Amino acid sequence: MNIISKWLAVLVMLSGPIAANAQSYTFTDLGTLGGSDSTAYGINNAGQIVGWSEDANGVQTATLWNGTMATALGFLAGYTPSEFAYAVGINNAGQIVGVTSPYGGGTPTTATVWNGTTPTALSGSGAFAINAAGKIGGYSATVEGGFSEAIEWIGTTATVLISGVGCYCEVTALNNVGQILVASDGGPVLFNGTTPTFLNSLGAEGGAYPSGMNDAGQIVGSGYFFETNMDQAVLWNDTTPTILGTLGGVNTAANAINNLGQIVGYSTYADSSNDTANATIWKGTTPIDLNTLATLPQGFQLNEAIAINDSGQIVGYGTNSENQFHAFLLTPLTQIPTVTPLITGTLGTNGWYVSMATTLAWTVTGFPTPPTSGCRTVTAPQTRGIPYTCSATNSAGSASDTVTIKEDSVPPLVIIKVPTKGETFALHANVPASYFCLDSTSGVASCTGTVKDGTRINTDTKGTKTFRVTGTDNAGNERTISVLYNVD
Repeated sequence: MNIISKWLAVLVMLSGPIAANAQSYTFTDLGTLGGSDSTAYGINNAGQIVGWSEDANGVQTATLWNGTMATALGFLAGYTPSEFAYAVGINNAGQIVGVTSPYGGGTPTTATVWNGTTPTALSGSGAFAINAAGKIGGYSATVEGGFSEAIEWIGTTATVLISGVGCYCEVTALNNVGQILVASDGGPVLFNGTTPTFLNSLGAEGGAYPSGMNDAGQIVGSGYFFETNMDQAVLWNDTTPTILGTLGGVNTAANAINNLGQIVGYSTYADSSNDTANATIWKGTTPIDLNTLATLPQGFQLNEAIAINDSGQIVGYGTNSENQFHAFLLTPLTQIPTVTPLITGTLGTNGWYVSMATTLAWTVTGFPTPPTSGCRTVTAPQTRGIPYTCSATNSAGSASDTVTIKEDSVPPLVIIKVPTKGETFALHANVPASYFCLDSTSGVASCTGTVKDGTRINTDTKGTKTFRVTGTDNAGNERTISVLYNVD
């Protein structure tokens, strides 16, 4: 079941005391546009929040929150008054994606992208994710049978990633390094470019649903297991799954993971007879009830955490004392900055990178959001070592890290002076080999020929002979040169 619809099934449960030795949060009830209910689905690193809210006429309206200020997003032409619309994803540039439905629900829903509050229809049924480059992911319902196909949009141009009769497929997440996460009835699928990889579903008979992904390719979601009658939260590192802990109950799901690896979702307690969900954050594989980490208004229950940004701010929905669903924001109390490097490239030997393009990016966290220095993304040149330093400072403190990148993607130069190509020698002639290797960046680690440099080459039998020299540099790059010579 998609996280967009889970809120319908959630009831109320009292929260416990503040958990020891855990990050604590300030709580904000984001309220509504004048109606009774609201839910938040996404938050970017600037703290902008998207979701839906009822207006004073009871219309479920796509909503943008800047702080606690709620703004209704526009409806598509011909869709006013709308039966419902909701915004699901927002990137750091403030572009928003979601779903709009015409009044009455007789026409299929429409995937929608908002720039500011202005909507544009996409050629699909729903848009769930948008990355920094503006690529959008979602789904399109097929004409027959109620099936769906996973779609990626670049601009308004759609590409079908997975489709077919019986396929209930949708893009659930896109990261900023080009990976695409797809939920399908055949199991979770990760696309690197156009190459699909099926993730291990852990034998989840009811299927595994992937919900979120960060820039390191870590994936979170859930799977339903008939044997235990449990929904269980799952973390995939690459394709390797780990089941996350529960608060003791039978249902739990992980919805989102940020670039620090912080995971949020919901879990239930063993004594929760009505299966009440509790907004949850995991420390490693251990769940912590977010209701215990913030001071909440009397009667307010945090039911589900749906998104988390790189500053650790969390959004979702809860239930107030009047049994209304309200979007919430949890903001970490003053948080010392952290600086984390992310190097993308192929590592050779001795700490050298050998990829043609090795990039360095930084993840900076902290609250309030810290000003930074030297934290831009760079592509390393061919170099014996350049240090890059990223620093961040806020009112809570400072942090910095330095990374030195050594880059050598060029194999050594191999020069064979003797024998030369096509050269002819007399039978049994004493001909010393002469060759050498050069590498101006990482340096030569080895230079090995058919015989050692300066020793006699093979002239003991007549015919065409092959002489080879292989040069290897300290980064692990290798080049082999061969020449043919003749003995007569």
